[in-house]
Parts: sequence; structure tokens; C-alpha cells
Amino acid sequence: MSNMKTKVGILSPSSITLSGIFIVPVIGLVAQAFPDSSLSSVQMIVSASL
Repeated sequence: MSNMKTKVGILSPSSITLSGIFIVPVIGLVAQAFPDSSLSSVQMIVSASL
């Protein structure tokens, strides 16, 4: 049981940190979908995801 808690404790923060990697490539597509928005507004998606 303790071993399982240790694994979950290690994997949880790492998965949260790595979630930004999956969002960054999508920024260009989001910017194309919302051409009236500024690029800095679209880039804030990365900040909101972390």
C-alpha cells in the first residue's frame, strides 16, 4: 500500500508538469481559429493549463 502511495505521489506532479507539452503545439491552431484575438491572449492558454 505504501509503495502505491509513493508511485502516485511521484507521478501526479510530473503529469501536471508535462501537461503543458501537449498544449504548446496547439497554440498555432488556436491562433488561426481566433484571428481577432491577440497572440499574447492565445499564449495565455499555456499559463492557464499549468
